Amino acid sequence: MGQISHTPGGDGAHSQGVPNQLAAKSADSLEERVERAPTLLVVAAAVVAFVVSVANFALGNLSLGVNVASIGLLVVGGGLSWLAMERRRVRQAEREWLSNPPARP
Repeated sequence: MGQISHTPGGDGAHSQGVPNQLAAKSADSLEERVERAPTLLVVAAAVVAFVVSVANFALGNLSLGVNVASIGLLVVGGGLSWLAMERRRVRQAEREWLSNPPARP
C-alpha cells in the first residue's frame, strides 16, 4: 500500500488516495466474484446431484442413487480443486505484485 501523508499541508495524498483505494478494492472484489462464479456453479451442481442421489435412495433406486452420488463426488472434487487452483493463482499474483509494485507516475 502507498504511504499516506498525515501532516498538515501535505501533498493531499490522503484525500485523493481513499476514493481511489475504494474503487480499486471494489473492482478487485468484483473480479474475484466473476472468477469464482463458474466454480461455485459447479459446486452447486454437485449439491443438486447429492439431493437427487438421496431422493433415489429414498425411492429404492439403489443403482441410480450410487451412480448419481459417484458423479456428485467427482463434481465436488473438481469444483473444489478448481476453486483452490484459482485462489492459489490469485495469491501468487498478489505476491508478485507486492514484491515488484508498478512504478508511480
